[in-house]
Amino acid sequence: FKTFMNTPRRLKNSLPDYLVMVDDDTYFNVDLFQEHVAAIDPNEPRILSGCMFEANPLIGIPFEFPYGGFGVVYTKETIKQMNTPIKCNNIDETTSSLRHASFVRSACGVIEQNQIGELEFFRDGMSVVDLISAYSAQVENLCLHSDWIIGYMAKYYLSLVPPRRVFWSNSKAVTLHPIRTWPFQCGNNTQAEPCSATKSMFCHSQTPQDLEAMTAENQLLYPEHYKYGKNRNNDTYNNIGSITSAISIEKSNEYATNPAAKGPNVSKGTNIQHDPEYFWQTATQWLIDKSNEYATDLAQRGPDEAKDWVEKLRNDTILSGGANIQHEPEYYWKAASQWLTPRQVLPSFIENDELAGIFHQLRNGKIIKASSAKGGSQTKLLLDIEGGQQVIFKPQR
Repeated sequence: FKTFMNTPRRLKNSLPDYLVMVDDDTYFNVDLFQEHVAAIDPNEPRILSGCMFEANPLIGIPFEFPYGGFGVVYTKETIKQMNTPIKCNNIDETTSSLRHASFVRSACGVIEQNQIGELEFFRDGMSVVDLISAYSAQVENLCLHSDWIIGYMAKYYLSLVPPRRVFWSNSKAVTLHPIRTWPFQCGNNTQAEPCSATKSMFCHSQTPQDLEAMTAENQLLYPEHYKYGKNRNNDTYNNIGSITSAISIEKSNEYATNPAAKGPNVSKGTNIQHDPEYFWQTATQWLIDKSNEYATDLAQRGPDEAKDWVEKLRNDTILSGGANIQHEPEYYWKAASQWLTPRQVLPSFIENDELAGIFHQLRNGKIIKASSAKGGSQTKLLLDIEGGQQVIFKPQR
């Protein structure tokens, strides 16, 4: 981190919106990351954790900290804070920014408390990065893992925007913004489902074969994001079809003989018999066949099950027991955004009148702006509703 901050980039004052730090055996889905941070302002101080350990003093965890291998993300404002000179002898001269001045005053107080013995290594004008680097390099007995140091720094030194408590999450986070939480969500080395190339933002402890296969799987869904590859002299990219196909074939054979087998593994002597296009076409046809099977399955469920589902959905749109709206509009729009996945628009179970609240906002929310939506042959209105939500109004034919 200190090396990064000492590059010419810092001198030009052109910091990135986000600094993403991961291990070299971690798969990083940039598409999911961009979706996740779309509503985040990088000019606000936040630290995102790909997998976070929650604080639990009963078992000796005094503060939350990231599982670093799953990725740690720093916003631009956080990077600025971490590199702000801390001049405790004359705080008013430290910076002209009131926000940074407040941060410096707080940091000086933490240094004075000397909770882990860092006071000995502090020199006036150091930044948090400078202090932590000096402490880590010179302290006689360093008993803090780097992940713990990040947690300590986040809790006691940095003035961060706290994570927002939301109804769909049981997270107890108060400092870091967890993307996933240990041990039930992170995948790999936890009690969660295994990592997924298209559903997991960070996948840790991956082999080179895993990384290549997961990249190819994501490329199959989003080929437009990989246009650069064929214009580069990139053996990994050019051979990725063969690599993925070999892994898929071997994995299928392994599961056939051992259903409990995990992880892709190309056996020695395996040769690819076809061009990459053959395997892409095969995968596409497989997806089509699966879609047809799903449609047939729905049709065979019968009218009674469909009727029950429609009735339940109708009930979910009505406030239960004459209840009143309990939250601001932003609460309900955020709920709706969390439901949407590549396979569903609504979850199978909706609680706490969220859907009813959304319908209430659609019926009663204040329209901030109206414009004509582009696309298609029928006139549609694009409405901006209070709470920062855009909706489409399409007249019935």
